[in-house]
Amino acid sequence: MEQQNDLQEELQVVYVPIYQKQLGELLKYAKGEKRTMAEFAQACGVSPTTFSRIVNGAIAKPLEKELIVKIAEHADPASCITFEKLMCANGWVPASDDTPRRRRTQNRLEAHHRRHDQIQSILMQELFTRGYTIGPIMGTPFEQLDPTLQKSRFHLNSQIRFGLRVKGFEPEFWHFSANTFTGEEFREPGEYNAQVQQEAFYLLSSHEDTFLRDMWEPEAFANSLYSIVIANRDVFEAFSRLLEGVPFNNSFSLILVDLQQQTVVEERMLPARNSLPLTSLFEVPRQESAYPSEQEQLP
Repeated sequence: MEQQNDLQEELQVVYVPIYQKQLGELLKYAKGEKRTMAEFAQACGVSPTTFSRIVNGAIAKPLEKELIVKIAEHADPASCITFEKLMCANGWVPASDDTPRRRRTQNRLEAHHRRHDQIQSILMQELFTRGYTIGPIMGTPFEQLDPTLQKSRFHLNSQIRFGLRVKGFEPEFWHFSANTFTGEEFREPGEYNAQVQQEAFYLLSSHEDTFLRDMWEPEAFANSLYSIVIANRDVFEAFSRLLEGVPFNNSFSLILVDLQQQTVVEERMLPARNSLPLTSLFEVPRQESAYPSEQEQLP
């Protein structure tokens, strides 16, 4: 315990991107072979759902240090999982660390946030130039705006990152998640192709709760269109192939954006059983002079 406290003092943490898959793998090793994940979660004083989200990579920010301490304290001794290993996988590094690896990960984090903001701006601008009156959903929990999107009975995470309302458009709410991978940092074809497949499978695993909720709680998305925005054509096509034959109950779509050209390239509507077929709003021709005034935007 004394050594662990020393490590906590040394890890004057600086935020860097979490290594979601590595953290999930370490958690599975820490559980050991003689107990279930639910039993491990109980020993650590958290819900099994929390551990399930970690294992599935469905977390968007680093875990609290207190939780990492509990995991390290209750880890199976045979796993050799330490507080330091967990903290590094959790995306925290010593403040004194100025290694190239840290600088690279920090740059990736900044690029991720920049691209995410860029994607949201592209979507709004593309709708504006087609004459639509829209309003972003910001600062208010989605559950308060959309009465159908209540808390999941099965503790499933819907992975919504931002939302819009388009005047006169049905369904009323448009929810989005985004994948910001562009592939620019990969120069070797083999490495790039492997990363494309990894990104496609990551999209599938990170939206697992969303797709399960559509299956088990279809009423949750009855009043919305859910779109997954992708910034790389190859990932877009690979993920689309993974979804072939998936029986959706509600309205889902994949949107491909070009970050360099600042445009929506394509929106691909996924077949739905419980909703009418939708036509993409991006199929409407652009009105280059169209730009909304403050009065035209929805409150």
